[in-house]
Amino acid sequence: MKTKRLNKIVALLFCIAVIPSNIWSQSVGINTVSPRATFEVKGKGNTAAQKTLRVVNSSGTEILTMLDNGRLGVGQVAPSVRLDLRGGGANPIVAIGTTTNTASSVGGGAIRYMSGTKEIHYSDGTQWFRLQSSALRPCVVAPNNYVAGSYPSNVTTRLTGFVPSYDSHGAFNTSNSVYKAPVDGLYVVSFTLSFNRAIAIQANKYVEGRWVASNGRTVRCIQAYPDTGMGQGGITCSGTIQLAAGDTLWPEVWHNLGGTKSMRVYGYSPSSPNSDTGFNQLSIFAQ
Repeated sequence: MKTKRLNKIVALLFCIAVIPSNIWSQSVGINTVSPRATFEVKGKGNTAAQKTLRVVNSSGTEILTMLDNGRLGVGQVAPSVRLDLRGGGANPIVAIGTTTNTASSVGGGAIRYMSGTKEIHYSDGTQWFRLQSSALRPCVVAPNNYVAGSYPSNVTTRLTGFVPSYDSHGAFNTSNSVYKAPVDGLYVVSFTLSFNRAIAIQANKYVEGRWVASNGRTVRCIQAYPDTGMGQGGITCSGTIQLAAGDTLWPEVWHNLGGTKSMRVYGYSPSSPNSDTGFNQLSIFAQ
């Protein structure tokens, strides 16, 4: 008797061990006898509006709907597009996460939210683009009306004395004229500089302006004086430069006009000092 009872116990344990493994190895199908996946639901009917999947909450409200044509509605019982979030309560919105993946790795059509700059970006499969929004664009406008500075001949000198009248992100350092890009983008940069009047400018002299970025990119401009004549040396240097958030940028000038030059600023003309403001301007704007 003890032997028979023991055999029954062993057989029972064997069944308990074997049956779940058989169940776990099977596929489950709803409305189909031959599921082609671990879990397959087959729609019933042949109209696009036929519901393949319907989920209701504890109050009987339909919160998830999938039609036979593949359209999915979240809180929308009759989705009219591939993914329909309209209606369905007080917050029919979608949250978008962020990613550091490249645009080429995620493919065209992907979108992401950048929490640091509070922007929505989209991928064209090659690069990320910032969507237009009401977010404040980086912009600096900085005149120099009062600091003449010192700019020796045949020496590269960083421009100084520009004080922002507007700086959207507080990104311009007035002590060293260095701008720190707050966001990735293409930046339109420009400065205009006028030296004090010279008695004469010799032939074949020039002034070179430069915008120099920490990422190795530069914008260079030249104002040439091929003939001897009376005049006031100066230059306007404008261009577009690509910066990533955190890159720095600064303006420089080089000239071979002879001697040490200074900028034309307030007070240069004792009889009318106000007439000497406005010659020296600097601006930076993210496209």
